Amino acid sequence: MNGTSIGIATRRLRVSGYFLVATSLAVAAGVAFAIAVPYLSQPEAPPRLNYFVAYRPITPKLGLGKLFSGKILTFAVLFPGLWVGVAALSRRWHRRSLTESLTRFPHYFLPLLPLIPLLAVRPTLLAQPGVDYNLFVFGFVIALASSLALVAGFIELEPRWPQLASGAARVSTQIVALGIAGYALLFSALSVLKVEALNSHTFDLAQFDQVLWNTAHGRPLASSFLRHNYLFEHFSPTLVPLSALYLVWSDVRALLVFQSAFLALGALPLYWLAREKVQHPLAHIAIPLAYLLYVPLHGVNLDDFHEMSLAPTALLFAWYFLQRGRAGLGVVWLALAAGSKEEVLLISTAIGAYLLVRGRRKALGGSIATVSLLLFVAYLALRSMLPSSPLGDTYRFPLDRYFPFHSPSSAFSGPVLSLKLQMLLFFFAPVMFLPFASGLRAILMAVPLAGLLASHSQYLFVPTTHYSASVVPLIFISAVHGFATVEARSRFDGRPAARSGFPAFCVTYILACTILLTYFFGQLPWSRAFHPDVYEVTTHSRLVAAFKRMIPENASLSVNIWLAPHFSQRQRLYALGYGDFSDPEYLLTDLRNYKPLEEPVIRGVIAHGTYGAVACADGITLLRRGRPSDPGCLAAVNAELR
Repeated sequence: MNGTSIGIATRRLRVSGYFLVATSLAVAAGVAFAIAVPYLSQPEAPPRLNYFVAYRPITPKLGLGKLFSGKILTFAVLFPGLWVGVAALSRRWHRRSLTESLTRFPHYFLPLLPLIPLLAVRPTLLAQPGVDYNLFVFGFVIALASSLALVAGFIELEPRWPQLASGAARVSTQIVALGIAGYALLFSALSVLKVEALNSHTFDLAQFDQVLWNTAHGRPLASSFLRHNYLFEHFSPTLVPLSALYLVWSDVRALLVFQSAFLALGALPLYWLAREKVQHPLAHIAIPLAYLLYVPLHGVNLDDFHEMSLAPTALLFAWYFLQRGRAGLGVVWLALAAGSKEEVLLISTAIGAYLLVRGRRKALGGSIATVSLLLFVAYLALRSMLPSSPLGDTYRFPLDRYFPFHSPSSAFSGPVLSLKLQMLLFFFAPVMFLPFASGLRAILMAVPLAGLLASHSQYLFVPTTHYSASVVPLIFISAVHGFATVEARSRFDGRPAARSGFPAFCVTYILACTILLTYFFGQLPWSRAFHPDVYEVTTHSRLVAAFKRMIPENASLSVNIWLAPHFSQRQRLYALGYGDFSDPEYLLTDLRNYKPLEEPVIRGVIAHGTYGAVACADGITLLRRGRPSDPGCLAAVNAELR
């Protein structure tokens, strides 16, 4: 056997090997999901999981009668129908007989493998209460994405693949640009509707709106919600240049639109990085689109506004320019990222250390690491000298937020561990765990990830909040480099990596898994977890505009936290029921939507006669200091508080 034959045999063995492993994983995950699915529709299953079942509920014991009813019958018909249909297409493409196509291309039907067990499995396990079925949904998603990716891997080996790849490469820039524009428009609309529907609140949208408005009017980072300047609450000097936005459009909606557009722009340096590092033309499209469809990124975007939302795009631009050797632009973007919040200083330190160890400009890397670390230590020292805020924050900032000094075991208890495992799956399953193939660059993720894993607060490690903002860009940076590593190692017989099959498997898996997770867990209008009522502007929410006209712009106001974003562009604004509100001239509450902390305040001021209810409508009540109450409003307030 000559060298060429040995090379071909080796290549076939390696290709068959990864297809066999991936197929086995897909079937195993599909069986696991099939076992769990019947229990998702049972009364004892948590209600929040019922939306994972895309078809009618089925009983734990699946009899033959069910096989020929409903959508199960659809699955049974769909399988052979698709087989014949795809074989007919392949017959025309490859000029083969239909019989030959049916036997030669069974791999086109691998996506149906995870669905087959649903037709026959008699589930007798996992009936215990408290089982977290989210993990089985993850198994189903990974199974289906892997099966689709197997098909793509085989298609890549077909003779006409180069034509398809070159066609996609020609329009890659246009596709990514459309994705960026679509993301910016959609999430701008959702963010603004959320505010108009009274589902955004003081902490932190109104607080940031006031800080930026004060800065634009010559009061740098001033906040009436705190006893000190916001810079002493968080290291966020990047907010100062951001306040220039308010010189153009002074409105809380401007902040939300800017946040959505800025996060969308993060796909641009990812696209540039993918084109530079990865050969596969479809990867140049898949990686930026996966970023735009990434569930944790959507959580960052829709969790009102936070300074951390500036970090993902800034870090992506910084990394791209630094690895290209354009130090000036890289340092500027890195400074903007590090100035968003103090923990990003640690990421900047890690990036500097990486450049020092592996980069060509070691002096630059050492300088970045040293300056970032010194700023972080200095900020911690300064923050520890300040008293607690009016909201009662007494933690040793920021370490207590992440690591529970009072009870370390609470960070690693059973329920918390399950949620943290889901967090890791949300982070790494959509990018096929490729960041771990990126070598030393994977260490960059360890800095923010360690803080989230060590935390005991569930709010920090769920994908619907802003706390994953610093992890998202590092995951995608590492994924691009990991993809390049895998691509380089999948070459066979000197052939281009794009024809080995495995890169196409990776590209298809990334897109399919990201889309499926967005469908099951995302917050988009077509997602199963989408709650349209959060974005529904009602007659009740429209009343806020009328009350806003009743309160002078220079008057001090203590307001219900859900109404605060509509009144935050004033110097003296306080959160009703939270800390000392310094006897403001007006109180504004929404008795149909208030926190328990507000009720004793409202009862107290009315009982003592210090404030009178001067206007009310549908539970929204305006009280003014030193004024008598309107009898009708007073009766309405007492009725609501009963």
